[in-house]
Amino acid sequence: LGSRYTPKEKSRDHCSSTYFVTWSSLGVGVTKHGKRDKIPLALQILDVGELLVNLQVKFYKEKDKEHATWGNALHQIDLDCEVSRSSGSLVVNKQSFR
Repeated sequence: LGSRYTPKEKSRDHCSSTYFVTWSSLGVGVTKHGKRDKIPLALQILDVGELLVNLQVKFYKEKDKEHATWGNALHQIDLDCEVSRSSGSLVVNKQSFR
């Protein structure tokens, strides 16, 4: 779905990191009826590893105002993660979308 964007680290403390990226859906084709698209999100977490998350989305025609009124624009994703003691990989325990 277009170019690769690299999230930038905004802040970090002993138990959390905040990243940001701006992405536009301008020019993305309409999703076919009954289908969904995936936007891959990959974050390289320093000293931990890579976090891979697929965002499931549906794109409508630019002038389609009916579907746009059903939902809200996505501004923020919160992922509560931890490193698995058994595998060493990052595990998402909780997620919220705002």
